[in-house]
Amino acid sequence: MIILGQNSDEIGTQLERLTERILASLNYVNIARNRISGGGEELDLSADFPLPTPGSTSNVRFIVECKAYRNPVQTDAWMKFLGKIFVEQIRQRQEIHALFIALSGVNGNVSGSYNELRTSQVRIQLLSGPELTKIVCELLGAKTAEDITAAISRFTQRTHTSIELVYYEMTAYWLVVFEGQRYTVLGAAGEPTTQDHLDRIRPLLERRIEDAKFVDLHEEARAYSRKKRLSQLILIYFSTLSTPASLDSFLSKHVEYEVAEASSELGDLLSKNLLQESENNYQIRSDTAPQRYDNFAKIITYIFSSPIAAQEIAQVMMGDLVRSSLNLDLVHHISTIQGNLAFPPEDGADALSIITISPSALLHALTPYPMIINHRTSEEERREHNEFDISLFMRTLYELLIQDFNNPELKQYFFESQNLRELESSMTVTVKSGSGVIAQRNITSRIGIGALADRHGGGYIHLVAPSHAPQPWDQKNRSSE
Repeated sequence: MIILGQNSDEIGTQLERLTERILASLNYVNIARNRISGGGEELDLSADFPLPTPGSTSNVRFIVECKAYRNPVQTDAWMKFLGKIFVEQIRQRQEIHALFIALSGVNGNVSGSYNELRTSQVRIQLLSGPELTKIVCELLGAKTAEDITAAISRFTQRTHTSIELVYYEMTAYWLVVFEGQRYTVLGAAGEPTTQDHLDRIRPLLERRIEDAKFVDLHEEARAYSRKKRLSQLILIYFSTLSTPASLDSFLSKHVEYEVAEASSELGDLLSKNLLQESENNYQIRSDTAPQRYDNFAKIITYIFSSPIAAQEIAQVMMGDLVRSSLNLDLVHHISTIQGNLAFPPEDGADALSIITISPSALLHALTPYPMIINHRTSEEERREHNEFDISLFMRTLYELLIQDFNNPELKQYFFESQNLRELESSMTVTVKSGSGVIAQRNITSRIGIGALADRHGGGYIHLVAPSHAPQPWDQKNRSSE
């Protein structure tokens, strides 16, 4: 933990004020800083802890020594504090409870002395940086270091080397140091600090971390998001084509990007073996199975795992890459991904039909499903669970298709690109108590997509059809008569 200040005296004062606040939160009273004892010794902090007794309250005396040293505390400082405890016990004529805060810990001799005293009648506690960090996080509502580690990944792909709590003027921050002498500062909640807070603490921090350069996480996050989006757009574009195309052809459709940054992303995708290049023209890498389907899974996962517009989903699902890859060989590859599921022919054909039309089902099929693969570790387990796992896998595909079909953003895709008009589902709901069945009902649902006339604004809407309504193909036949 780091305490900031203009100089060593202010750093010490900051730690004393922090400790004062901690004691107040624990219901200590009569808290005083820098009190001179009867023996002429200065006590960083003293306080009383009230103990209720019948008809009155008695106070337990508590004294604190704060050491905000950058190095472990040596024996002389420790011995002086023990002397203060002895003098205070004589003066107060009662047992004294004591706390020694050593921000950077203590040396071996002090540690040994402390361990001996803990087994005696002396009421003393040693608190170092890690323990104080936990207390301060609870006091100020700060996230933990583990939370901050997760938060960093939302803003940057840099590798951090350390995360340390920083305290200044009743406010907690997190100092994150990256490889290559770079650092940033997060607020207590794990968000990048505001500029006014940064202006206040950055000069103080840079005295502690000399030669390190500040990283603006907002700017970094924007740059990373732009880079990731560019890679996604490149893959979307080339996944729709059946023949190679140039970088210029891509940029003609995405003028918001510069040649240099697009060229750099192309280079990254080439190095990942997702694209191939010939005479300055590019296309999705063509390989033979199973490498072809490994690359297909990587590309689809990359495209669909980030925010994507409905129009782009339609382009990908109807593009050359997907249409040329949707076959029984892909189903075999999916079975391998899912722990070597042994699909019966009818289930394999069924799964192929669903992933052909549902982008969420396609992404799910290409991603190892923990609820299936985690227990398929041996041939015996695979045989034992195969029927159940296939049932779970197929049910999930259908649930994702229903989810996609009900997504308002995908109405046009299903209606125009896939020629889908309706999903009909049925289920039996049985309500059971401890003594028997309370109620049971067979429920059928028919959800359709219809086109609005231009006079109503055009576009598409979801419709709920009654069970006796004509089938979509019957409606089409009637309209043509």
